[in-house]
Amino acid sequence: MLASLVAGGLQAAEVKSLSAARFLKKTPERSVRMKCSAREAARAVAVQYLPGKVVTSVWDEENEEWLEVAETAYVYNTNGTVATETEKDLEAEDGSLLRITYEYDDLAREISKVSEVSDADGEKWFPTEKKIREYDSVVTDFVTLLEIYSWNNDWSLMTGNRYLLDRDSNGLLTLLQRQVMYEGDYDTTAKIENGVSGDAVVSTSVSEMLSYEGQIYWVNNLDLRDIVWHNTNGQPMGFSIEDYSRGANRIASGKSYYADECEGEISGVYQNDFEGTFICDFYDESRMEIVTEYIDKETGSFRETYRIEYPMVDEFSGEEYMSDETEITEITYDDHGNVIKEYQCLSFDGYVEYAGGLMIEYEYDDKGSVVMETQSSYYSYEDEDGNMQQEVVPEIRMAMSDFVETGTVGVDSPAAEFTVAVRGGRLIVNSCGASDVEVYTLDGRRVISRSLNSSGAVSLDGIDKGVYIVKVSADSKTRTLKVTL
Repeated sequence: MLASLVAGGLQAAEVKSLSAARFLKKTPERSVRMKCSAREAARAVAVQYLPGKVVTSVWDEENEEWLEVAETAYVYNTNGTVATETEKDLEAEDGSLLRITYEYDDLAREISKVSEVSDADGEKWFPTEKKIREYDSVVTDFVTLLEIYSWNNDWSLMTGNRYLLDRDSNGLLTLLQRQVMYEGDYDTTAKIENGVSGDAVVSTSVSEMLSYEGQIYWVNNLDLRDIVWHNTNGQPMGFSIEDYSRGANRIASGKSYYADECEGEISGVYQNDFEGTFICDFYDESRMEIVTEYIDKETGSFRETYRIEYPMVDEFSGEEYMSDETEITEITYDDHGNVIKEYQCLSFDGYVEYAGGLMIEYEYDDKGSVVMETQSSYYSYEDEDGNMQQEVVPEIRMAMSDFVETGTVGVDSPAAEFTVAVRGGRLIVNSCGASDVEVYTLDGRRVISRSLNSSGAVSLDGIDKGVYIVKVSADSKTRTLKVTL
């Protein structure tokens, strides 16, 4: 159970306690969830323009230069979600294209993602993969179904996972089953059972996971009882203890059980909707603590410290001592709400095993849109003189251009020789030569017909708000777009 802890340097010590160590989870998923929470806490940033084209480059360390590897064009829906993205592989000799088409429900949640490939001209497209998503009607961002299909003259279901949820008459979540597709059928691999007290509040939560060691059996993963909530929405669905230290279901007090025996006390103190301290004190003297705090509340930048302590016995001296393992995660945002630094530090008994992360630099235009994003990895190390040094390695750079106003349609192909966008009540056409612009109602009535000698704008004043079809002919090509005014 403690293999990940005792590996490398603990051979001369005996672990006296297992309780806190059961909850040590070095998983990137936790920091991802934290980033999502922090973004909600950060001040809202209104993005007015979205890139129609993004050129991605990778760093060639040997020649110390950026190499362009892909060019992606985006078309947006009226609410700013991506309708299609078309990527051109700049390294492939045939300039092959990958197109992804998205569909959304009324809440702007992605429900379908279809991938297609084509040769350089983009005339014929061949489907390759489709992903389908469904969502819970109560916890509306919770994905209850994800299925992946492949194309072979028809769509064939390859793999998937789903969640089955049961609720009582008060709408409280009582059972959640996580199922994974195996040989064409869905099998339950994990589940959460919540118990409801007489005052219609979830007071117990037990999670189990399927395991295999010669035979299949269920393992108790989490057993929380006598729960008193700091805040709850009645939908606790945590498979790990840290899930109850943040978000819509935070525990103020409770007890942790293992093998049907009480192993410790849980307590949580929270300063606001995001910051707080969550502690599990175990009867075997071990302890787990999660501290979440803002570094800069204005931008939403934060730090999470995840620490466990457990008693050890030195094999040679026989003396007991407290060992600790700490994971620190820091996410830093700029004033625009974009992540500029991700930092992680792992230490064991004060010795730093790893310190580093990701640095992101942005260049903005006068409208506040990102025109250049550069990602670099970095790590800290101690030099021969005992001084801490930091090495930064460039990785990816993305150059954004052809911006379109949120709620309009942009370029539809990376090979397009002209672009069309709607901005401020005008239809903007960028082309190398003359262009003809026609605007039609959905019933086929033409309301605008203009000719431009080169790049220019056509006023849309005087026509009613609604959905229109725009037809633009330029550079021996024709684009037909649907726009909402």
